[in-house]
Amino acid sequence: MKNQMTKFIFVMAMAIFAISIVNFAQATETRLSSMGGVGYFTKDNTNIFYFPATINKYAGQVTAELRTKNTQSSYTIGGNFGFNQDKVLGVYLNRPITIPIPDFVFDDIENIDAVELNNTTDLFLGMPLGDWDFSGRLSLAFDSYKQDSTEFEVGDDESSRYINLGLGMSNDKMDVGVYFEMPSIKSVEDNDLEDKLSGTGFGGVFRTFMGEKTQFVPIGLINLGSITYEQTVNDVTSKVKYSNMNLALGAGLNYKVSENAMIVAAVEAIGMSKFKSEISGGTETNITTMDLPGLYMGAESQINKWLTGRIGAVQVIQSTTTKTKPQGSPETEVSERLKQFNVTFGVGVALGDFTLDLSFNEGLLFDGPNFISGTTETIADKISITYEF
Repeated sequence: MKNQMTKFIFVMAMAIFAISIVNFAQATETRLSSMGGVGYFTKDNTNIFYFPATINKYAGQVTAELRTKNTQSSYTIGGNFGFNQDKVLGVYLNRPITIPIPDFVFDDIENIDAVELNNTTDLFLGMPLGDWDFSGRLSLAFDSYKQDSTEFEVGDDESSRYINLGLGMSNDKMDVGVYFEMPSIKSVEDNDLEDKLSGTGFGGVFRTFMGEKTQFVPIGLINLGSITYEQTVNDVTSKVKYSNMNLALGAGLNYKVSENAMIVAAVEAIGMSKFKSEISGGTETNITTMDLPGLYMGAESQINKWLTGRIGAVQVIQSTTTKTKPQGSPETEVSERLKQFNVTFGVGVALGDFTLDLSFNEGLLFDGPNFISGTTETIADKISITYEF
């Protein structure tokens, strides 16, 4: 099954390139996701993974992200710790990265019965640099598996690695972040079958805040990546080459209704993703996805000294065009246009030095709690816990 190169194209390429794609609606955790995914357009401690230098504003806190009920493999915990008066060290454990690997290509990486490569460890170091804040981020993930040959199974030696280096500069009005990444996977079997995947990606994101009570927030981002997959069988090598580009331009408005209330509205004016795959001596595939437009809206207001309410919505109109050109055959094209819409709710509960953020399950508003309706729905879809010290 491992030599089914055509079947491999879409599954593997789209999965690997997911680590490079930055989408406006994916930028937040519980607080901002319950405000419609407006993370790029307002300031929040989750911004540190895209704008590393913002960590300098959030020294002295520990955060836990509980993303899926009873699924600790999806949880992340980390903290920012100030030292030497003006420096910040950040450490985050088990942050999810999207590198799903088809088991028919690499047998045991990500196999639940063996080992996994789903999460990374992140290290930050922030400090002042003149009138700016500066920070670097190093993200690391490794995995390996080795099986000796037996009477019934072929010996296999697999390894994988993911390294991502990010840098950021920030001040009160502007944030800039850049990154460079290198994914690598290798599998060698005793039957003269070898699979290798290696690539590079880089990109950057920029935003600026203009105004005081009402802030205009333009933002732009770009990501570029290339990956080569090689399969060698009995000294004969086949290749698949991939390239990917993502570009987005948008703008938001932050309106401070009062000291304890705000409204955020944003538009992704242009969102474009281009993906290309080329099988050596085979099919060439080009996929272009356009967001025209993406609309985001969120609101947050403090109800009393310990409770904050949030609501948000996102609507994205998206078109996708797929062009396929088999070797020696005419090119074919398929286009589709979709509209995605989602409404979100959330609450923040202050408990001394702790803050509990919940993405509220609106189904309970229709059914009521268990003692009324017998429903088994959860109160929250996601939970974040922050401890300030």
